[in-house]
Amino acid sequence: MTRKDYKAIAAALYALVGASPPPRAREMGAFLDVVRSISDVMAEDNPRFDRARFHEAAVFGKGL
Repeated sequence: MTRKDYKAIAAALYALVGASPPPRAREMGAFLDVVRSISDVMAEDNPRFDRARFHEAAVFGKGL
């Protein structure tokens, strides 16, 4: 996968969270589990993958 792919996936995930109204705590917990699982797969694919950066983009929209 490329950086472009990582950004596209993070943007798609952020679109789910950025929707109004804000997700409830239980929904947010499940969402974070999904982000972590996807991060695991990406880290296996690319040892230089930056989990923190992906997390920031997927959850907060930073760096998109």
